[in-house]
Amino acid sequence: MDHILRSLIVLIQLCGLLVSVPQQSNAQIKISHASFAHDDHESLVDLYFSVEADALTFVLSDSTYSAVVPLQMKMLTSHKSKETVLSDISQDSELYFTVRDTSAIQKDQVFLQKRSLQAAPGEYEMHADLMMQDLKPVHIMKTLRIPNFNQFEGVAISDVILASSIVDSTDHDAPFNKNGLSIFPKVDQLFDEQINQLFYYLEMYSVTDTTSKTGNYTWHAYIRDANTPDPIEDIQIHFGRVEPPLDFIAGSFDLHNLSSGSYAFYIEVIDETNVMIADQSHKFFRYNPLIVLPSENSETEGTIYEESIYAFMPSDQIDHELNLIQQITTHQELNRIKQAKSEEQRRRLLKELWDVRDSTPQTQINEFREDYIALVEYANEHFSFQRIEGWQSDRGRILLKYGRPTEKERYPYERGHHPYEIWRYNRIPDEGESEFIFADTSGFGEFKLLHSSVNGERKLHDWYQRISEQY
Repeated sequence: MDHILRSLIVLIQLCGLLVSVPQQSNAQIKISHASFAHDDHESLVDLYFSVEADALTFVLSDSTYSAVVPLQMKMLTSHKSKETVLSDISQDSELYFTVRDTSAIQKDQVFLQKRSLQAAPGEYEMHADLMMQDLKPVHIMKTLRIPNFNQFEGVAISDVILASSIVDSTDHDAPFNKNGLSIFPKVDQLFDEQINQLFYYLEMYSVTDTTSKTGNYTWHAYIRDANTPDPIEDIQIHFGRVEPPLDFIAGSFDLHNLSSGSYAFYIEVIDETNVMIADQSHKFFRYNPLIVLPSENSETEGTIYEESIYAFMPSDQIDHELNLIQQITTHQELNRIKQAKSEEQRRRLLKELWDVRDSTPQTQINEFREDYIALVEYANEHFSFQRIEGWQSDRGRILLKYGRPTEKERYPYERGHHPYEIWRYNRIPDEGESEFIFADTSGFGEFKLLHSSVNGERKLHDWYQRISEQY
């Protein structure tokens, strides 16, 4: 049971943005968002707040109990660090939570609230301060990249909402209503053994602008392992329909047979010539202690392992590859590496880490491992600096984590500025178009990551000023 509990804790830590209240460590506040088309100039952004019951103080008012959390929000344009005025959102707002009977509140129950705003497309920093009663204020900062849905040629797809429940609704004023549906988002993106149905909702725009002659298209929704590109066979659906000017798609997948791990929901829009014209994705996490993977069966695994290269690989090579693969492992996998003490454990673990990422396990060669080692060699050849091997550098880490960039811009001799590079990616899962800025500010050839549009990476929005030789 201990290892199951540890796995659950790790998965929870991976999910979204968690903010622990200082004086009450088990009370957590989480936030997620989704962007949708609004008009020619602005997009609609829905912000979802989830607050654990332990963080709320309910007070009897009339016949119900209510808890009020004062909320202060502001949006900053990231490229100018200048406050953006949002006419429909007050700087001072409140989150209301009501229950009829506090005795019915279950342990670890989560309360949801939504706030909507309109903003011009672009990258923003959202700052939210929640004034928890009898607790220290909670500050949340989240980077929001709001798409311009009007710039797409052909089909555009909104962000995906992954939800614990979607039901029909005739109450258009209900807080979670969209197109006649009440959608209750799973803010932490964790679907445990108590939630065995994953619901999804998304919107499609400008479908009539496709090159389709007959006005028909097909959408393909599926779930795949976060580390492999292929759909899970039993968790996917194809559906054909005629083009409308606006469409929304909602549905669900059964997760009963999905084991614990990191996954991604994908949807692809395919025209009548079988060409994908749009796609969207959203990562989520599954915790299911009822499913035991075949790899956990030591007898079956042992037979395969004895025939593998890892059974004969030199010890120093085992350690080296375990170090290399840490650039792309999950927190759960990283903990397993740290806990694997014996050489036999490390050999078997290395095999498992490579195998789970092999998209063609029926072949004798693990193509993923071969490609990854090739990227390591490329990084060592091009990015090594003094005693730092290239794969350990900032550029090497990004290369290994996200693959080869779609486009590179190099500025080795721009007047008045240190050498710098811009790497652009057409698509990173859950991020879309992304960029990374590296600069050699020391003048000795070491390019460090200064700024990225990807969540979780370093942010330095005035990076261009920082690389000035006069700074």
